[in-house]
Amino acid sequence: MRFKLILTLTFTCLVLALKSQTIVKARLLDKTNGDAVPFANIKTSPREGTISDVNGYFKLNLPSGYSGNISISHVSYETIFLSISDLQNRSNIYLTPLTTDLGTVVVNAEENPADAVIRKAIAARNSNDPTRLRSYQYNSYNKFLFTIEGKDGFLDSIKRVTTAEQRRSLDAETQGKLEVDSIQDEHHLFLSESVTEKKFLKPNRHYEKVLTTKTSGFKVPFLTTLATSFQPFTFYEETITILNSDFVNPVSPGTFSRYYFDLVETSPNGTDSLYVIKFSPLKNRDNLLSGILYIESGNHAIERVIAKGSSPILETDFNIRQLYKKIDNAWFPAQLYTDFLLNETDELFSNKRLKVISDSYISNVQIAPSLKASDLKKVAIEYATTTEIESETLLTEFRNEVLTRKETRTYEVLDSIMSQPKLTWINKALEAFATSYYPIGWVDLELKRILAFNDYEGFRLGIGLRTNEKVSKSISLGGYWAYGLRDKNLKFGGDLTYIFNQPESFIKLAYIKDFFEQGQERSPYKRVFFRNYVSSRFNSYEGVKATISKMISRPLVFNTYISNQTVTARYPYAFDSPSDFDLQSQFDFTETGAQLTYHPAKYARLGNRFIKSSSQYPFIKISYAKGWSDFWDGGFDYQRLDFNLENEFKYRAGGRLKFQINAGYVEGDVPYPLLFTGHGTSTSDFFAFGYFQTMRPYEFTSDQYVNIFIGHTFGSYLWKNTISSPVIELHQNIGIGNLSSAERHREIDVNIPSQPYLESGIKLNRIINLDLNDAKYNINIGVFYRYGVHALDTFGDNIFFTLDIN
Repeated sequence: MRFKLILTLTFTCLVLALKSQTIVKARLLDKTNGDAVPFANIKTSPREGTISDVNGYFKLNLPSGYSGNISISHVSYETIFLSISDLQNRSNIYLTPLTTDLGTVVVNAEENPADAVIRKAIAARNSNDPTRLRSYQYNSYNKFLFTIEGKDGFLDSIKRVTTAEQRRSLDAETQGKLEVDSIQDEHHLFLSESVTEKKFLKPNRHYEKVLTTKTSGFKVPFLTTLATSFQPFTFYEETITILNSDFVNPVSPGTFSRYYFDLVETSPNGTDSLYVIKFSPLKNRDNLLSGILYIESGNHAIERVIAKGSSPILETDFNIRQLYKKIDNAWFPAQLYTDFLLNETDELFSNKRLKVISDSYISNVQIAPSLKASDLKKVAIEYATTTEIESETLLTEFRNEVLTRKETRTYEVLDSIMSQPKLTWINKALEAFATSYYPIGWVDLELKRILAFNDYEGFRLGIGLRTNEKVSKSISLGGYWAYGLRDKNLKFGGDLTYIFNQPESFIKLAYIKDFFEQGQERSPYKRVFFRNYVSSRFNSYEGVKATISKMISRPLVFNTYISNQTVTARYPYAFDSPSDFDLQSQFDFTETGAQLTYHPAKYARLGNRFIKSSSQYPFIKISYAKGWSDFWDGGFDYQRLDFNLENEFKYRAGGRLKFQINAGYVEGDVPYPLLFTGHGTSTSDFFAFGYFQTMRPYEFTSDQYVNIFIGHTFGSYLWKNTISSPVIELHQNIGIGNLSSAERHREIDVNIPSQPYLESGIKLNRIINLDLNDAKYNINIGVFYRYGVHALDTFGDNIFFTLDIN
């Protein structure tokens, strides 16, 4: 009885205490442009109050009977004081920016007090970086928004002084601008939301389950992952990558030669202090940021950060805002915000800009949970299936703020538009773009087989069909047909595949009758598209192959196979076999082999398709093959080893170093189709990394070789304007090889690269920037020179110019 009485009294006191509090909610906005004001201090006393979040929202609990003013301050805005009634009557509060220019740098001879704080933050960078934790997991609510921003005073005046009927008589251009203005007022251009559960295990194992998604108009779930793909997860990497441009982090070694820091405020922060430090570039460079760092004094960790910069590639301005919270003695992201302002050139967007917003709120964080590798699936992203009611319940639970009227209207308008029967194909098209398969009932159309081009076949027309999950989730039957308009040959093939419940894992039985390029990877779809234009020496293949592939761990894939094929040279060639007195141009191979690939790629699962959502370096592939002359009608005994390595390094000061090493070795007397024929591409005007730009295709032949390709891109521009912003890229390529029994290869020129093949080159990337049909193109030019023992007779024969377009 006594216990019940105590419990009742305690509960009653808690309820009365909550009722006696006044809760004030509002949003802080910039008075000049309407942008959110993050991390402002809203206080009732020096140690009591709250801050605004990354989107400017705040919630302030006032004690019972409080009648004083509330101060709202920010290092970049004028401080204001408001009464409780003022706050209660406003949903938005506007702050006036201070006139301080972040770009103005005054360097004093005395020690800058901000530098001492930054040095300690850099020293503690690794220990404070959340990505270096052993493990973690969390939930996140993510919002991705595509909208129009800005106002046109001329249009506002037209709307004030004219009626709707009068506006219909205006010229077409003005009516178009008014239509854009009307869309801007009513709804956004696109909106998506998602709730995810993320798990991480050191060193680099990620698993994210998308619990629910909601998109305006489109019903393709992978669009919701855009919210997190555009923004950095932390502010601790030496370079912050935004839209494929690298920016030097101010909290990284060597920062004092690049950034100036100004300690503008030191305020109480619990038992510690919070240092507020503005940073700005010392030099006018494109790969530096400006903004504000909030560093706590205990661990010298980043508690908040505001940063802005410009991406020269897309002529886009961006803003980053991040808020961290201390959980179990670790500072972990709690709110992430990134926006991009695109410089729209269309006349209809007069004085307006397109804005992309990526926004994440992180909750239920667990630091160092007991995760094992088996707890994380071999796909990086997986989509859960939920009903509409379950989806809305989850979104409501995790949203930090309720949707605005404009956001709700975005769903209504775009869902209504996309529900029209004549537009339902768009969702299928978007899924096809991601998977390369277009669903048609029980089968999927394989898009990559529809059209290809090479110099031997000309235009290659084809069709590929494969059964989908409507037939079976684990068994797939596929087939294709193709026809070359130049070589007039029909090609076809088919396979039966058993698919395991993870990427790159299957058992496949296949039959092919097709043509493949000599000395290259046996696939008509290569990574370097423009190299196909000079592919002119082909062999025909007919045979069967059985393959077992297994993803051992997420970066590591192993496969083994057995094949029996008849290969015919489709060019003048004959092989003088040591075991046959007749010259041969058709060969029978029985081959077993294995391949080990290391590639830290991330896969997303969409239905029974595994989509490679991102790729990282390094890429390593080791292949071994054994030919058998006494088994399954095989005609040759040999061993063949292939090695490929590709990697890339980023430099803190900007720039990248990329290199590729290819090597191969064949033991045994084998015909030309099994030999290596160099990596030449000089008959194409287009640049292709991993190929010799000055070497002719098939110019050299070897049964053992090593090729090395090195490219270094500098991080700064020679100059920069709207039509040209060139960046220097240097290249050095080296190759060497050998060939035993060269005399056995008849009717074909056999050159052996027994001495190093050397070429050097320089490229000017983005030498011309073009805006065509609302798309941006960068034109890159280069010049390469061939020298050494393999140099040709004249200077003009050794020099080669390249072109490529991004």
